Amino acid sequence: MTITKTHLDILKLIYARGSLTSKEAAMELSNSHEYISKLTSDLKQKALLKKQGTTYSIPDNIHSYNLRNLFLEHPRTNFKEILADARIDMLFLLLNKRTMKRIKYLSGLSKPLVYRYLKDFLKYGIVIKEDRYYRLNTTLWPDLVSFLDAYSKYQKILNNNLPSTYKIIHKSQDFLLFKAPINLNVDKKTATKTAFSLFAKYGIPLRMISDYYCTPSKNLNINDIFAHAILCSRDTRKKTYTILFYLRNRQSLDLQYINTHYKLKASINKIKTILKGETLKDHPTLEEIRKKAELYDIKY
Repeated sequence: MTITKTHLDILKLIYARGSLTSKEAAMELSNSHEYISKLTSDLKQKALLKKQGTTYSIPDNIHSYNLRNLFLEHPRTNFKEILADARIDMLFLLLNKRTMKRIKYLSGLSKPLVYRYLKDFLKYGIVIKEDRYYRLNTTLWPDLVSFLDAYSKYQKILNNNLPSTYKIIHKSQDFLLFKAPINLNVDKKTATKTAFSLFAKYGIPLRMISDYYCTPSKNLNINDIFAHAILCSRDTRKKTYTILFYLRNRQSLDLQYINTHYKLKASINKIKTILKGETLKDHPTLEEIRKKAELYDIKY
């Protein structure tokens, strides 16, 4: 993973201002709109920015908030000497203590460059040397360590480096949905329960053998949960429960939000079509839905 010096300028600017368009960011940084637009798009794909309309802002995930806190706690620090280019990959490696030889081998960097980066890290007190080993200074730089730890775990999931017990269900540029056995301990800093795992909170308790998760971890509203359930509905049973969720909570759902963020207008139209009594292939019938609805005391 690479974060350039200009990437960092953009992040510090937008995290400080709250939100900006790429055109506004380009003007603030005295750079071309075309170039800044490309970099803001890169940062969105890295889950370090989110976009709504033409405006970019901090995404609702733990690693971005850790990064913002890092900027706030160290306003005079030159983070280009800490995170830019291959430095951040070296810091990921130093989440575990390593010798210089091991760092050089794992990073693929030249010995002079590894030495240069370590010298900068030592200057800022980011890294501690113990005998032949280097490790991150968790006491002096807890926000940096928290950011690196959360973002490293997110990257592993996004790159499909998942345990064999995890199953990816849906993947987009902004988020990934997966399921895992219900008794498995999934790091809350990395992923958030969603979809059918949260249906009980909204009046549809279910017995399940798997929990459903969204990564990166973020605060989910009822619309996100419903949208994730639609994306996870791969069989008739799950489609039935998704429709029941819609019937129970339709007064609270913002269909415009769901369409804007998830482009699920066609799926929602199918739900409405079924509820009118029409039959669709690989979907439950209205009669099947009514029978299930009685079990949950849903009037329809």
